[in-house]
Amino acid sequence: MLIKDIDDLKSVYGGIQQVMQWKTWSPFVNEAEMFFVIPAIGEELYAELNGLVTNGTALNPKQARLMNLLKISVAAYADFVGWFRITASTGDAGKVIHTPTNTQAPAKWFTAAGRKDAALRGDKALESALVYLEANVSSFVTWKNSGACTLYDKQFISTATELTGYFPQAKKSRLIFLQLKDYLGLAQKYLIQVVGKAQYDAWLEKIADSTYTPSPLEADAWLLVRSLIARKAFAEAIPYLNISEDWRLISETDGITNEDILPQTRRDELAFMEEQNAEKYKNELIRFLQEQASADVFAEYFGSGLYASRAEKKTFTKFQNDKTNKFFVA
Repeated sequence: MLIKDIDDLKSVYGGIQQVMQWKTWSPFVNEAEMFFVIPAIGEELYAELNGLVTNGTALNPKQARLMNLLKISVAAYADFVGWFRITASTGDAGKVIHTPTNTQAPAKWFTAAGRKDAALRGDKALESALVYLEANVSSFVTWKNSGACTLYDKQFISTATELTGYFPQAKKSRLIFLQLKDYLGLAQKYLIQVVGKAQYDAWLEKIADSTYTPSPLEADAWLLVRSLIARKAFAEAIPYLNISEDWRLISETDGITNEDILPQTRRDELAFMEEQNAEKYKNELIRFLQEQASADVFAEYFGSGLYASRAEKKTFTKFQNDKTNKFFVA
C-alpha cells in the first residue's frame, strides 16, 4: 500500500489527534486504493509506486510530488469508507456505538457533512495527481505506456488535457474524462455516419501512428472532428452526470440530495445546447470536406456515396435556422 503505517497516514491527513491502530485502519486504506486510486492511475503505475514504498527506495522530486498527492487522496478516501465502521463496534453480540466518558456519537448532519468533506478532499487530491501526471507524462514512462493513460489505441481525444482543448469546461479533469470515456467512444463512431466508413478507418490508422504528422488540411479537418466528438459526448452524458455549475463532478456521499448539483432541467437544457453545437461542427466538417475533397485529398471521402449525395445540398443540419431556435448559431 502507498500508506504504510499510522504515522504515514497522519502525516498527510490533518485533524487526527486520537490514538489509532494500524490494524484498524489498514483495511480502509487498502479499500481506498483498490476502489478509487487504482482505477484512476492504473495497475501498472500503482505496482511501480507500491514497489518503491515497499523497498524503501528514494523517490525523485517528481515521484515525491505525485506520491504526496496520491497519499492525501488515499487517506481522505479511507476516512470516507471507514466512517461508519469506525464509529460502531462489531462483535458476536451485534453492533454497538462507543460512548466513552465525555464523548458522544456524531449527529447525522455531522456524519453527512464529514463524509462529503472526506470524499471531496479525496477527489481533489486524486484529480491534482492525474493533472500532474498528464503534465509530466514523459517523466512517468510506466503511466505513459499503460492502458490508464491512453484508454483507447485509436481515439481522437485520449486525454483530459486534449478534451479541454475542445471543451474548456472540462478543465483538464481526469475524473470527468474517465466518466466520459465511453461517451467519447460512441461519439467517435458517430463519425462513420458523417464521413463514411472508408474515411473513418483511414483517419483512425493515422492517429494511431504516433510518428505520423497530419497535412495542414488534415489538421483542419481533425480540429472539427475533435470538436464534434467532444460536444457530442457531453450532449449524451450531461443528463447523467452529477455536475455542478462550475463543471465539477460531485460525489454522492450520503442519502441526502446534494443541493449544488445542477437540476435535471438545467442539465437537459445544456444537453440540447451541446447537441446543437455538435450539429454545428458536423455541418462545418461536411462543408469543409465537400470543398476540399478530391482524388488526392480526402480520397476515401471523395470516392464515397456521401460526397456525391451531398454535392447539391446547401445545409446539413436537422435543426431549423429560424427565430424559434434560440440556441442556433448561424
